[in-house]
Amino acid sequence: MKLGNIEVDFSFANTNNLRKLEEAYKRVLEKEEKNSKKTIHFIEKIDNECNIGREFFNEVFGEGIDKKLFGEDNDYEKIMDMLENVLEEYQKQYKRMDEKYSKYSSNRAQRRKKK
Repeated sequence: MKLGNIEVDFSFANTNNLRKLEEAYKRVLEKEEKNSKKTIHFIEKIDNECNIGREFFNEVFGEGIDKKLFGEDNDYEKIMDMLENVLEEYQKQYKRMDEKYSKYSSNRAQRRKKK
């Protein structure tokens, strides 16, 4: 899979990868909720959100990938756009695999017998 200009070892068909992605995303949501409740300066909130995104990428794609993708600076739009792209691709691949799975599910075999 390609993230920006970097090729990473990740497949949406690999269940270990999917588990890592789902668990990391759950943590993103939990941390983001905690961050939104804090009464801190706007720039600190943005920094916190960026760091949450960086942690996600490191957890899912390997330690240090955040530095390769985003450098040292926290660019909110760059990090959040990349996160959004990964999650959109996950949804797309999920639908694709679900359609493929449904072709061969036992429920389909039962429907064929009824015809």
